[in-house]
Amino acid sequence: MRVAGDVMKVRVSYSKLGKIRFTGHRDVARIWERTLRKAEVPVAMSTGFTPRVKMAFGLALPTGAESLVELLDVTLADDVDDLESLVRRLDESLPVGMAVTGIRECGPSEVSLQED
Repeated sequence: MRVAGDVMKVRVSYSKLGKIRFTGHRDVARIWERTLRKAEVPVAMSTGFTPRVKMAFGLALPTGAESLVELLDVTLADDVDDLESLVRRLDESLPVGMAVTGIRECGPSEVSLQED
């Protein structure tokens, strides 16, 4: 089921290596909000008094741990045809130590990251 303003959902896999591993989960969420804005990704926003980017993370990585595969679902407000260029724009906007390792479109019956 799509909500008004929701057009497409993508699942981003990314790595978190080096000194950035000491960044906590809430700060990583803010990094992703800034990265999506800087890369000019057409993200869907929540409704209400304080709109937020519609994104959902997998289970939080412990502070200090490195990972090669972290997952993030982002709901987009517009279709993105070229996912490869989206990966490139995101990589250019991420801080040192974080990199996009893959991206794919999620179907409507896709299981939530927290349910898996």
